[in-house]
Parts: sequence; structure tokens; C-alpha cells
Amino acid sequence: MPVEVIGVQRFTIRSSKQFDEVLQAIDASIGHPDTNVVMDEIAVANTDDQFQNVIDPAGGSSGVVEFSRIDLTPFIRFRRSVRIIAGDPMVMCSMAGQIPEAAAYGTVAIQIDERADGVRLSYDRIAARVEEYEDKFVFELARNLEKRIESLLTAASQ
Repeated sequence: MPVEVIGVQRFTIRSSKQFDEVLQAIDASIGHPDTNVVMDEIAVANTDDQFQNVIDPAGGSSGVVEFSRIDLTPFIRFRRSVRIIAGDPMVMCSMAGQIPEAAAYGTVAIQIDERADGVRLSYDRIAARVEEYEDKFVFELARNLEKRIESLLTAASQ
């Protein structure tokens, strides 16, 4: 099977705040739903409105939900590092409705790293990766999610 080379656009911002302050700011703006409860409720949602009624409260003030978190600190040992997999379930659902494999781009990996010059927050943009599908709706969904993630990271850094 051939391997395709793709380019990555990485958004990075530096903060002079302490690592814990940055992480708390991110945690305050993204949703942390009980995944088991939400998945059970999604399973019985029969309409888009019912699905949205389950998802909307889970999204926090940014509309972004944390799906998982990996504390990389034990592996790095001399500085703190956390990776948060987050996204918007409604964006994922809408993308999948247009192009099933595009649903994978409804999530991003937010990296928060403690460095000598401060805390760095970064993630890889997704819109460029969905351009290949040549679907304007999916592209606009991706751009909107990018804007929300970048706004969230910028606010957490200040």
C-alpha cells in the first residue's frame, strides 16, 4: 500500500504563566463529561436534535470536549508535559456525514510543555488535511474548530 506524505501546520504559542495555571485555564474552558454516561445517551439518541442535546452541555464554554489525556511527564522526567485529545463531537458527526474518514479530523492533540522559556501550547491544524477531500463544508467545519482551539490556547496562555 502506498504511503502519502502530508504537510503539517503547527500552531504554537508561548506563555509566561506557570504550567499549572495554563493547564487550569484549559481545563476550565473545555468539557470533561462522564464518557460512559454520554455514550449511553448518544446510543439512544434517535434524531440530530437529541444528539445535540446530549453533546452541547458536555462541551464546556468553548464547545470543545476532552476525550483523553496523557501525562507525558514520567517519560520526560525533567519537565512537565501533557497531551490532551480534544474536539467537538458535533463537528465530528457533521464531517462524517459528508466524508466518513474526515470524522477523524474532528479532534486535535493539544500539547502543553514546560520549557526553560515558559510553557508552550501547540496543536496541528486540521483544515489543510481535509482540503484533499474538496468539500467546502468539511473545510469550513475544520477552520471553525481551528479558530476555537487557537482562541482557547491563546486565552489560556495570557
